[in-house]
Amino acid sequence: MKELTMRISIILPLALGLAGCGQAEGGKSAPGESNTSRRPGGLALDAAGVPRFQPGAWEYRQESGDGIEIVRTCLGEAGNTELREILTRRYPAECKVERSSGFNGLTFRASCRKAGLTTETQLDVSGSDTAIDMTLGLFVITQTGERSGDTMTNRLRRVGECPAGVREGQEIKM
Repeated sequence: MKELTMRISIILPLALGLAGCGQAEGGKSAPGESNTSRRPGGLALDAAGVPRFQPGAWEYRQESGDGIEIVRTCLGEAGNTELREILTRRYPAECKVERSSGFNGLTFRASCRKAGLTTETQLDVSGSDTAIDMTLGLFVITQTGERSGDTMTNRLRRVGECPAGVREGQEIKM
């Protein structure tokens, strides 16, 4: 199962790099987007439109074509750094980016073409600040139309406070 986490750790930077992403936007909303920070009973978003996580110990249940993996991690105010990276990047003009948020959650799509390759990022997030369902798809499409990548479904839930001595971003041994 560690192979799944390692593969996603490799795919995410590759997909972002191939997309030719620029620097993070520093919390600014894209034109036409809302900076609403809380939807009653729904997903909480910060000023940058990134889902907020209540700090503490979180359990991730990751499902993909490779199976199921359960990991516990200590999250702080910033939440998940990979999620923040996807949602706050400034994408170049050659990328088609669509984003919407509402009571039912957040939807994000990015398709970028560079050096004959197209990268696609698909993200759907719903839930609250203590329980989140997230589906992330990362794909690379070659000039010949060959598509590779994977979709992961994550169920995240807050399971309590971080154990003593465990820092933000560290995995919690189960």
